[in-house]
Amino acid sequence: MNVTLPEKLEAWIEAQVRAGHYRDVNEIVQIGLERLIERNEKLEALQAAIQLGIDDSEAGRVYRFDTAEELREAVHKRIREREQTHKK
Repeated sequence: MNVTLPEKLEAWIEAQVRAGHYRDVNEIVQIGLERLIERNEKLEALQAAIQLGIDDSEAGRVYRFDTAEELREAVHKRIREREQTHKK
């Protein structure tokens, strides 16, 4: 596979290799692609979570909390309920 990069990126890559930060161009490309894959996976998970929230809202599965304390109490209650369910 051949990849053509703008001169600015080529110069940066060459400088990084010369400075000893990376073994070679392949290592830089591999690390960059791995980071891009991780970013895309996180983005997909976030989009799925947002869609779940939208679906819940449209189905009427919403809760209203007037204070942060009410929210905190509700969260702790659900945690306790789940813990009791998993103990059984």
